[in-house]
Amino acid sequence: MARDAHAVDEGWQSETAEWRDRLVTAAQASAGYAGAELRPKTRELVIYSVGGPTDSMAALIRDAPSSIRVTWREAPYTLVELTAEVRRLMAEQRARLSSAGPRNDGTGIQVTTTDTELLRAHDPQGLLSSHYPISVHSGEPPIAM
Repeated sequence: MARDAHAVDEGWQSETAEWRDRLVTAAQASAGYAGAELRPKTRELVIYSVGGPTDSMAALIRDAPSSIRVTWREAPYTLVELTAEVRRLMAEQRARLSSAGPRNDGTGIQVTTTDTELLRAHDPQGLLSSHYPISVHSGEPPIAM
């Protein structure tokens, strides 16, 4: 039965792919874009953005296939600003951080590290002198090949 559910999910993703690509491309081109998340189990595409959809995106959403629901969620930060902060952090804190990236919902940055002080920090945002919320996870640096 799980195999059948997987086939249904794949069919749904395939039938909505072209429309989803158009909407996500339009959202990414907007100044407020923070991220997107596809949720096959609930047949939903969530777009995170600072501000509402542009008129052209709203028109695309109105023309959505009946098999998909679009949810527009307000995000506090854009992907552009979070990505710039990730680059700054990785440049300035390279010795402490294994990796870093914006959260797809635009709420801040997640980092991985083996740095004990940072893993135990009550205020990683302050410790890293960031203007954005930071979540810290334990993780090794990538293996160089």
